[in-house]
Amino acid sequence: MGRTETIHPTLVCDDRYIALIDTGYPGQLPLLAEAIGQAGFLLDRLTHIVITHQDLDHIGNLPALVAASPGKVKVVASPVEQPYIQGENKS
Repeated sequence: MGRTETIHPTLVCDDRYIALIDTGYPGQLPLLAEAIGQAGFLLDRLTHIVITHQDLDHIGNLPALVAASPGKVKVVASPVEQPYIQGENKS
């Protein structure tokens, strides 16, 4: 049996920036794009992605989001979390 989990990627914006805080599980990019569209924005308009920590439900769509906006979106994370997010440290 599967289980249901609720995750909360959050979009924060002002007149200059559109930031997504956390990215959901891998494979949920279409759902994320739909939710962002319902808020009146497009994925390719993201200026920042903030990763709070390296759990899969927080970094899952990060590679796809970065690939969709090469060179356009800045990824922000704590220096402590960066080696885990980048796959350099696995423990």
